[in-house]
Amino acid sequence: MKVLLDTNVVLTGALNPYGPARQLEKIVSQTDFLVSQRVLDECDWNIDGKAPNQIIAQAAKTLFRRYLSDLNATVVADITTSRSDCHDPDDQIILDTAVTNGCKAVCTYNTRDFPFDGLNCVIPFQLLKQQESPQVHNYVQYPLLRERGTLLFMGQLHHRSSMGTILRSCDSTQIFTDKDGYIRASGPNVQQVNVKVPLIGSETLVLVIRYKPGFFEAARWRIVSGAWSKQILTTGKCNLSSKTTPALFFEKDHRFSATV
Repeated sequence: MKVLLDTNVVLTGALNPYGPARQLEKIVSQTDFLVSQRVLDECDWNIDGKAPNQIIAQAAKTLFRRYLSDLNATVVADITTSRSDCHDPDDQIILDTAVTNGCKAVCTYNTRDFPFDGLNCVIPFQLLKQQESPQVHNYVQYPLLRERGTLLFMGQLHHRSSMGTILRSCDSTQIFTDKDGYIRASGPNVQQVNVKVPLIGSETLVLVIRYKPGFFEAARWRIVSGAWSKQILTTGKCNLSSKTTPALFFEKDHRFSATV
């Protein structure tokens, strides 16, 4: 299947290593990716306008061209016709180029910009679902957390310790549940941990983990007497890095098991 890539997908895939656009390389064997010269020019223009200096701009340009190389993307000429399906003339050129080159889809994050019945407009997440075999990461988008964030879990644990590792940073700092169900933090940037109450297995709960530089809190929320009640499980002082990822669903052979 031929797919034309829009500018926003190329830049996102190149600059965000954890997003669905980067995962498109998994379907290279069954997908012929195309990119128009206009998209290449728009990528350069966006980078030049937003990069703080020329060194970073050049690095970003190298990354997006490497990304296209990983996808075996073919550069095609821009096509202009007399059609007027799109409100924006620039989008119309993308559409005309895709149709003329026999593409079955345009992969874009702005699907509403291409109101054309003869062409499928999909975001990278949808394209992965269509082309790849069913896997959990095709149905749950991989979130990239940073130095501060909130992780919300709603479900029922089979056992108080079944969550295992919850959050992991690139500097080896991690938030995890031990064998007794206590949520703990470990790593080089953990200064203090106050463990109060463990998780309870076979209980439907809402678990909220909030963190920012110098602060960490894990709390359980339950409905008591018709109102939400908060119970602090663990607090502490720690710093998670700019590359923090949730480990619950996305690690092979993870021992986490729950009904969500």
